Formats: sequence, C-alpha cells, structure tokens
Amino acid sequence: MVRRLSAVDAQMHWMSAKIPNDQFLLYGFAGVASDLERTLATVRARASGYPEFRLRVRDRGLLTYPSWIAGEVGTDQVVPHEPTDRSWAGCLAAVARLAEDQWTLA
Repeated sequence: MVRRLSAVDAQMHWMSAKIPNDQFLLYGFAGVASDLERTLATVRARASGYPEFRLRVRDRGLLTYPSWIAGEVGTDQVVPHEPTDRSWAGCLAAVARLAEDQWTLA
C-alpha cells in the first residue's frame, strides 16, 4: 500500500529544496560513555523501534507524487560531535554549522 504525503507535507518537501527545513535533535549527557560505539548502537536500536523515526519520503521525480516509505535508522543518522567550545554559545554555533550540511535519503 502506498501512503501518499498530505498536500501540506508534499509542499514542505518540495519547498525544502530551496528553503531547508531539517530538524536537528540535540541531546546532552552527563559524564562520558564508557563504550561510545555500544551506546550509539543502543540509541539506533531504540530509535528503530519507533515507526515514526523510520519514515522516509520517496520522491521519484517531477511527474510523480511523493509517498511515505519505511526505512532504517542508519549509522549516519546518530552522530556524536566532540565540542571544541564547551560554552552554550559554542554549542549553539556548532548546531548552526550542522545546517550547512543537510542531506536527503533516497
């Protein structure tokens, strides 16, 4: 079954080519993970358990209407960043820089 995007969602998707609208989720943790790779794998596994986190837009071109498809939570979606400036202003600046490198899933 194909789940077409609502008109509003399709419009936002098409407009995102000119007006990026990615949402960045920022998590902070007290302390340091003893095993970072295991911690990241746990976060990905938990995110995979929620269908909303697995939704992707499938857009096959100009003459087709986009639809929702199920995807996987990949290693490129849960990425740690080591801060260079540990102040709140530095944190906000680092998150703002993430907007410069937006991407889409096929």
